[in-house]
Amino acid sequence: MEINDPIIDPSVFKHASEFNEQEVRFHVTDPIMKRLGYGNFKGGTYLLLEEQLATPYYHIGATDKKKDFPLGKSDYRAGLEGARGCFIVETKRANKKLTKSTIGQAHSYAAHANVGAHYILLCNGIDIALYETLSGPEHAPITAFKVAEINERFHELHEVLAPANLKRYCHREYDLGLSLCDGLGSIVEVRDGYFEPAEHDFRVVEAGPLLSGAGDLFSDLANTMISSLRSNFEYRISGGIFQRDGDGRIIGSLINSAITVSNAKAMEQAGLTKMHLATDSKTISCSPDAPSKFESTASVRLAEGTTIHETYGRTLTLPSALEANSFVTTRLHYSSNEMKGDYRVFVTLSLLGLEAEFNIAGTISLRLMPR
Repeated sequence: MEINDPIIDPSVFKHASEFNEQEVRFHVTDPIMKRLGYGNFKGGTYLLLEEQLATPYYHIGATDKKKDFPLGKSDYRAGLEGARGCFIVETKRANKKLTKSTIGQAHSYAAHANVGAHYILLCNGIDIALYETLSGPEHAPITAFKVAEINERFHELHEVLAPANLKRYCHREYDLGLSLCDGLGSIVEVRDGYFEPAEHDFRVVEAGPLLSGAGDLFSDLANTMISSLRSNFEYRISGGIFQRDGDGRIIGSLINSAITVSNAKAMEQAGLTKMHLATDSKTISCSPDAPSKFESTASVRLAEGTTIHETYGRTLTLPSALEANSFVTTRLHYSSNEMKGDYRVFVTLSLLGLEAEFNIAGTISLRLMPR
């Protein structure tokens, strides 16, 4: 983020080494909190000052107040009204170093049963450090730098503690559905991917009454389409999702995209803009040696006079209706946030009384959205 005006006036840094705790709050942490978006009673946030805390034992279950002693109080607790997400701020005088003892004290406030702060911000006017509570007091800070660098490095605090970012980091959704496999939840989104053709073959399996030259035309059309698929056609996957249907069967829905207008038109003609896969496997395999088998079927009919777009190598007007039926088999396994494997497409074509079939085989790779 761009800082147009200083968060802390540079003149403050000249005197910071002499600050007591109250001066550190006034000159350093107060301006930081205001710039982060707390203390203005706007935007659904709150800012509590010097919140008195009793011992954790009392709040967990002990009821004898005579044996309980005050735990202390944090200087600030800031967070989101009516939502998950808060952090505490602990300030010290300038000559008080941020030691393990200091961090431990702040951690006891943050982890208190009535607080549950996600983050801890420590500052002594000279140094400033941001910690994650759940990582424990012994863990390294998320970020730490000199207060004199605040105007250049404020974004490091803003990206974690600003209300919108705090809400994003502290939000939790629990997936209670049956997982697709080890390492995945019950639903996973596909970020992108590709089908990479590697081989093909074509043959005429049945011939009826033909127009003059129809056989050559049919062979030329099929071979042109397949060759172009291998060399020019970009068959990319732009998104999708894997999940279980109402019967518990794993299904995958892929959205395919093109890089040119002609690609897009050709894919639409061929019925390739979407693909729906299904498997009978109970879970998706994590082994390349025993991948899960997914299958998909589709049909398309192009009317007489339809122009086959130049993506396939040249523009061609169909002399009669063309019918195509495809059966796709993919073998996939999950590894490192990716599904990959191989595929085979079997297509039957009917044109001008000819029945033909061709196979395309290759590899497939799907990058998944992180959990």
